[in-house]
Amino acid sequence: MLIRAGRVTVNERIVRDPERPARMPQDRIEVDGSPLDKQPAIYLIMNKPRGVVTTASDEKRRETVYDLLEAGVAVGWSRGTVG
Repeated sequence: MLIRAGRVTVNERIVRDPERPARMPQDRIEVDGSPLDKQPAIYLIMNKPRGVVTTASDEKRRETVYDLLEAGVAVGWSRGTVG
């Protein structure tokens, strides 16, 4: 993990706690000395089909909203929190 390996800095200080909050856009975050691109957030609204669950993985192997995204329903998305 990049953070625990000490490769991430916030405001020029090495961060090793992945749960450390960051204030965007005030904080300067770098990985291996390169600043992160401050791209605007993209929000998706989905009319979830019946039977599709809103979780990243399902122990019962049911179809998830991420399966729909990976199937090409949305383009240019980044996996994050669902809920």
